[in-house]
Amino acid sequence: MPRYRTTMHLLTNYLIDLHGDRAGSETYALVYHRLEGEDEDEDFIVGVRYLDDLARLADGWRITRRRTTMEFQRWDAVRLPPH
Repeated sequence: MPRYRTTMHLLTNYLIDLHGDRAGSETYALVYHRLEGEDEDEDFIVGVRYLDDLARLADGWRITRRRTTMEFQRWDAVRLPPH
């Protein structure tokens, strides 16, 4: 992802519905991307929700299906403090 100077993903609010060797989960995430602009940097911030189907296999739990929904997005100018 060369267009981003930095990225950070924060996963929050996990909900897991367990049914033996199968499960469903819902996870909220805040995703921060710092983009370097010509005049100033920008932060592209996205709120997403991951809806996963999981299965317990011989080598552990694996995601078998993932759906991602965007809850919101915003662009913010980066204002760095003076040096």
